[in-house]
Amino acid sequence: MNNIRGLFLGGLLMPLLTGGSSGAYAESLSKEIKPGQPIFTLEKRYKRKQTNLYQEYRIEIYRDQTILFHGIWNTRLIGDAQGKISNRQFHQIYAAFRDILFSDLKSHYGSELRDKKIPLETESEYTITLHNEDVQKTVVFSNAVPVGIPPGMRLLIDKFKHMSGARQWACPAVAQAFPPHGEFSDVCDFFE
Repeated sequence: MNNIRGLFLGGLLMPLLTGGSSGAYAESLSKEIKPGQPIFTLEKRYKRKQTNLYQEYRIEIYRDQTILFHGIWNTRLIGDAQGKISNRQFHQIYAAFRDILFSDLKSHYGSELRDKKIPLETESEYTITLHNEDVQKTVVFSNAVPVGIPPGMRLLIDKFKHMSGARQWACPAVAQAFPPHGEFSDVCDFFE
């Protein structure tokens, strides 16, 4: 576990220090959140029918800017890793939630528009949660029907993954099987 933590802290969060800004945020997060409660959570489940390739992970970010990554299946890091992000990165993630009016979204998107008689080749399902004060909002959506995804949701996921470092440790483990691309190549920087 120390090797994973060292890799995570030393090699994976460093590129984030030069991350871009997403704009200002109008209000700050409540200081009344319990220390053990994650403020932001992103969970992904991916299934490819023909190859039986599954990818699952969960990222939790806490008020003190601690990140917990839970690599469940077919990620670069299987198991738990812990790190920190800067205050600026934390507030950029929060601003991304505010920019898409996350609290006004429905709780489910995508799957209700899909014709269940037509089998899917691939499907990604995301569960995103924002917890602030006594309000907890969770939105689940599937990319099975792209028109069912709320506007800005992909931008939120991209900002969440970029600011938290997920692009470097949540990418599929199969990407490592292609040596010409190197460990941190564009193969892992897939857009979801």
